[in-house]
Amino acid sequence: MGNIDWNKLGKLNVPMDFVKVLENNIKNNPTRYGYDHYSYNGIGGIPRVSEIIKVACDSNNLIEWAAKVGLKKYEMYRDDALDVGSITHKAIEEHLNGNKVNIEDLAYGVLVDDIKLINQVKTSFGNFLHWERLMKENGYNIITIASEKEILCPLFGGTIDWIVELIDVNNLSKKFIVDFKTSKSISSNYLLQTAAYRMAWNWNDYYFNSGNNFINGIGIIRLDKYTPNTLNYFFIDDYDILARLEYDTKSMINWYYCYKDSISALKMINARSDFKNE
Repeated sequence: MGNIDWNKLGKLNVPMDFVKVLENNIKNNPTRYGYDHYSYNGIGGIPRVSEIIKVACDSNNLIEWAAKVGLKKYEMYRDDALDVGSITHKAIEEHLNGNKVNIEDLAYGVLVDDIKLINQVKTSFGNFLHWERLMKENGYNIITIASEKEILCPLFGGTIDWIVELIDVNNLSKKFIVDFKTSKSISSNYLLQTAAYRMAWNWNDYYFNSGNNFINGIGIIRLDKYTPNTLNYFFIDDYDILARLEYDTKSMINWYYCYKDSISALKMINARSDFKNE
């Protein structure tokens, strides 16, 4: 695909059966193809945002840490963190849908009765409830639009943790795409990920819904898994900041597709007999 003309994103040469699926994308969940890609009616290879970030963004710090602790220990920490994050997300989703949350039930078969990890989930989920209380004490009305919503545009897809409408004391309403994190800190990659989700959602909304569900901004809520009543959060709806984030996100996605093209070209060259070393 090479360099992307973002001004013509809505006019990409996408097969019609793909477009028909996109027309209902906000209402219907797309089909998952593996973990990092989506596929529709045989049209595959559309990457998840997490895959783009993994390829395009520098992971030297993670690599250095993994080298220090050793591969097996790194994999154990990583898997534990993924499990805690996954169950925390499920607990929040159940809560947002108005269901009673039982952490032990949600963790059954995943955390293998590991009390330490289950307590981490309880702490993370409790910190989300603490955030809710803080917002309501400050006069905000919180309305869930969707949770754990898969979204797709012609270049990438992913799962949005939460789409929420926040109404302040002056009755000013704004809609945000929010990502929940249980990590120790907030990474710049989280901003790129959430900005990409907003781009995908608003692309669908503009072309297939006349802009009626435009998302104003993005938010990150980091839920500490060790200490109760401890969290970090921010919401961004400033136009200039969002424009800069969108520019950086487009640059990242553009680099990813240029990288894929270069790898594909290399594979084609290597496959040709006249380029092979005899």
